Amino acid sequence: MPTGLVYSERYLEHDTGGLHPERLERVRTIAHRLHKCGLWSLCEPLTPAPADLEAVRRVHAPEYILRVEAACATGAGHI
Repeated sequence: MPTGLVYSERYLEHDTGGLHPERLERVRTIAHRLHKCGLWSLCEPLTPAPADLEAVRRVHAPEYILRVEAACATGAGHI
């Protein structure tokens, strides 16, 4: 069974700031290494899609969802 790989070039547009672990350099480095060692071609490409709120509730605590909603409503950065 192949390994699924969720990836989009849009990920390269996501800027969380220099010190956050999810940053552009990390995404580029992972993609580069997967290509370089031949693993990229062995993965099953999966197109990312927005998660509905019910899916988010299955994996996150209600308090966390409320914090994210509040941050989005005020335009705050990562929480």
